[in-house]
Amino acid sequence: MENLVIVYDNKATEGFKADWGFSALVELEDELILFDTGANPEILKENLERAGVAPEEIDIVFISHNHWDHTGGLSFILERNKEIELFVPESSCDHFEELLPETSVCVPVSEPVQISERALSTGVLPTGMDSPKEEQALIVNTPAGYLLLTGCAH
Repeated sequence: MENLVIVYDNKATEGFKADWGFSALVELEDELILFDTGANPEILKENLERAGVAPEEIDIVFISHNHWDHTGGLSFILERNKEIELFVPESSCDHFEELLPETSVCVPVSEPVQISERALSTGVLPTGMDSPKEEQALIVNTPAGYLLLTGCAH
């Protein structure tokens, strides 16, 4: 199955609860990637249930950047899935590593890196902002072509 489902956004698809933040499920034939986690764990939980996805099914969590509206639901995922690979911008890895169970791993990203057979990180991108915030984007190779997912796209 190849599918992209927006599970968290301020403009929600019918049946999903809207809230400030962002999260998307990238469903590939042999893996499930959660791109960001929205702001609120309860809303992420409801919307994942609506999408028919259990947190235990998620293979990879990809965090575009360390802002509350993109990382707030991570605690819910980590409570339910103890074997996550978490890909985050390098400057945020220490923060997230403290939250992870021992059976999960935080992968710091600075340069472009392959995260699975069909997905890769762009590496940390310049934001053009006068801020230490680091942001990465996800590139997924699909049968229809390449898909680029961004968080805030600064």
